[in-house]
Amino acid sequence: MFKNILKLSVFLAGVSWLGAVQTLTWRQSAAEDFEKGAIDKLSLRSDGLLRLAPAARQILDSPLPYFWCLAEDSKGNVYAGGGGPGAP
Repeated sequence: MFKNILKLSVFLAGVSWLGAVQTLTWRQSAAEDFEKGAIDKLSLRSDGLLRLAPAARQILDSPLPYFWCLAEDSKGNVYAGGGGPGAP
């Protein structure tokens, strides 16, 4: 019986040591503070405010790297104007 109590005491002492952690806190107050991380499903304002981003869905798979303008007609069709570097 004494051996079992001794084994249990040693086990509990070891387990309690494994649970030791240290809490870290930091403050981020500007957009620059978030540049190193990845933002997922959030929008970041220039003043550092985080908000849930509106739902986004892909409507076009295009080889063009840039789109400069978008327009929607009365039927809901979307027209896009864009191009690549050096495009007129």
